[in-house]
Amino acid sequence: MGSVAQEQNRLAEAARLYRESLSLYREIQYQHGIGKALNYLGQVAYLQGDYSSAQELIRESCDLNREAGNRRALADSLKQLGNVARESGDVQGAKNNYQEALRLTQELAAEQLTLAVLLETAVLLQQNGEPTNACLLLAYIAAHPSAGQELAESAQTALAQQTAVPQTAYQQQAQLLTLEAAVQLALGQTAVSLS
Repeated sequence: MGSVAQEQNRLAEAARLYRESLSLYREIQYQHGIGKALNYLGQVAYLQGDYSSAQELIRESCDLNREAGNRRALADSLKQLGNVARESGDVQGAKNNYQEALRLTQELAAEQLTLAVLLETAVLLQQNGEPTNACLLLAYIAAHPSAGQELAESAQTALAQQTAVPQTAYQQQAQLLTLEAAVQLALGQTAVSLS
């Protein structure tokens, strides 16, 4: 129910429902549920612009997921924590969180979650003066068959905001990438130049 309220931008109601879930999960000591509820509460705080609360909630979610060995949930929480850091102006914190999330998603072979983290990394690159790598990642995500409609559209929208180089140049170059190469690009382990 909290997810539905959140999707409909009824954030106060979503937070209330997530807090109720969190209370129930704590009562029965269900660690996975606690971590998930904390992550969702952090997302709501993030959407409300309360980055301090968002960071605290999501960090607690990360800690619980790490302790429980729930690596997929940890990767998702790290992505969210990276978003909070990015919007708070903590570029290095965002990079660190996205990098750890990407390493985990690669180990898990969680393709769609990897693409979601790549999208957030591309946004960070765009915001910090690295439009070539950002646009290449966005073109790759937009064309990837596992991206899903929402993720592909988000990547396409972000790509359309860049005008320095025609999109076709990025799209052609992105066709040459593998998922592993895209991750290496996001991690700063390889560089690309468009001629």
